[in-house]
Amino acid sequence: MGACLTLALPRLKQAQVIHIDKQAFLLEPRTVPAAFYIFGAGHIASELAPLAVHLGFDVSILDDRAVYLDRAAFKHTRTILVPGFEDCLQDIQVDENTYLLIMTRDHQYDQAVLA
Repeated sequence: MGACLTLALPRLKQAQVIHIDKQAFLLEPRTVPAAFYIFGAGHIASELAPLAVHLGFDVSILDDRAVYLDRAAFKHTRTILVPGFEDCLQDIQVDENTYLLIMTRDHQYDQAVLA
C-alpha cells in the first residue's frame, strides 16, 4: 500500500518542481477561472464571448435587451438581463481576478456603467 505524504507548502504563484526521496513532483497552482464581464451583447460580444470561454474565463454578458442575450454565441456564458446600465456594477464583486469590458451600443450607456 502506498504511503501518504502531507506537505505544508506556501501558496504557489507559479509551477515548480520539488524532489522527495529521489522523485520529482510537478506542483502547479490551482486557480479559479478569472471572471470576465462584458457589458453589451452586440455583435462584437457575440464573437468575443466564445473565445473568452475557450481561453478559460468565466464569462458573464450584461445587457438591457433580452433578445440580444438569447443567442447561440452565449450558450456557455452567464447572461444577465439588467433593467438599465446605471448601477449594474453594484452587485459585481471586482477583485484582482476580475476583468470588465464595457462596449454597449452607445457611449451614453458606456458612461452609465462607469457612473
